[in-house]
Amino acid sequence: MRQTIPALAIFALAAPAFGQEAANFSQPYWIESPVIEAIGRAELQVDPNRSNFSVGFKNTARTSAEATRLATARAKRAYDAMLGVAGDDLTIESRVSVSAIYNQVEDDEGNLVTDYSADNIRGYEASVLYSVGVKDLSKASRTRAAALAVGPETSSYFSNSLQRDTDILQAAYRAAIVDARERAQLPNTPDRMGVSAEACLVYEIRQ
Repeated sequence: MRQTIPALAIFALAAPAFGQEAANFSQPYWIESPVIEAIGRAELQVDPNRSNFSVGFKNTARTSAEATRLATARAKRAYDAMLGVAGDDLTIESRVSVSAIYNQVEDDEGNLVTDYSADNIRGYEASVLYSVGVKDLSKASRTRAAALAVGPETSSYFSNSLQRDTDILQAAYRAAIVDARERAQLPNTPDRMGVSAEACLVYEIRQ
């Protein structure tokens, strides 16, 4: 699904004499000379440029260190497999957590209840969750397949999104500036006489 990138630019034009001194003014630029401020708007339809999914690995062991070692070793295999497919187009955020596993005991009525006392820990479960991003959408399916081949306990399907990188934002801003310039350079009307469309005083970009 394509997404819309809005951009807005303010383009101010002033009389030539003031435009020559613009670099040295110490008071608002509209005080001494007539100014036109034109607002330009632009919208760009842009295809998604990121594909995201997650995979998670869990292991249990008698100690937290051993559980963590086992889970991270499997996660590392998945990382290496995904890196072999996506290369520099791969981005990963990882989160590691460890929780204790407690024994259950019977209460007076025969119901099983968990005893959370420190001396009743019977093991630990370690989890490694990868939040994966792929910049090249053509590699996304194979990258996810490489991770699934390692056998994660949890996984999500693709979620495509748009990362507003510098190239996309600059393209939107340039389009907004062009629109603002065209508005500012419309033929002079009586209330705009004496204002030059040649002297650019200030650009201001707003998103």
